[in-house]
Amino acid sequence: MMRAPCSMQRARGFTLVEAVVVMVVTSILAGTMVLFIRRPVQSYVDTAARADMADVSEIALRRMSREIHGAVPNSIRLSVVNGVSLLEFIPSVAGGRYLDSSDGTNPANAAWPPLSFDNAALRQFYVVTPMPVAPYAIAPGDFIIVYNLGNGMPNSDAYEANAVNRATVAPGA
Repeated sequence: MMRAPCSMQRARGFTLVEAVVVMVVTSILAGTMVLFIRRPVQSYVDTAARADMADVSEIALRRMSREIHGAVPNSIRLSVVNGVSLLEFIPSVAGGRYLDSSDGTNPANAAWPPLSFDNAALRQFYVVTPMPVAPYAIAPGDFIIVYNLGNGMPNSDAYEANAVNRATVAPGA
């Protein structure tokens, strides 16, 4: 049996030209795939960013809604300072009902006389609903605002410096 000379044996492996051709074809295919995949990936990233922004804005709006809902009635006002819009309100902790002179109660028959803004001696009043308990209990130093009618209403605007419808709770009250 005769052996074939070495030159006749079949060579195994890749030539340099074949390797370069495979690399070029692979890079062309990868470049084409990037063109088709780039838009869906960018769309996903944009959608995720929009969803995050929507979540943050929804949380902010819910918090604003909750805080504005708990504001003293007629205390919400919008102002513009140096081109910046500001929303201002007086937060409330608790509320209650009281006797007013227009309720027709007789001061001689009541434990406390009804509230009257016209008479400084009748500025103490009786709350006819249950008093709030902790953590909403009224404490000395807290403000009490009664019958707030809002901006431009004399003696009934809690923002006025000399408003008669706003007072500080005194110790022992």
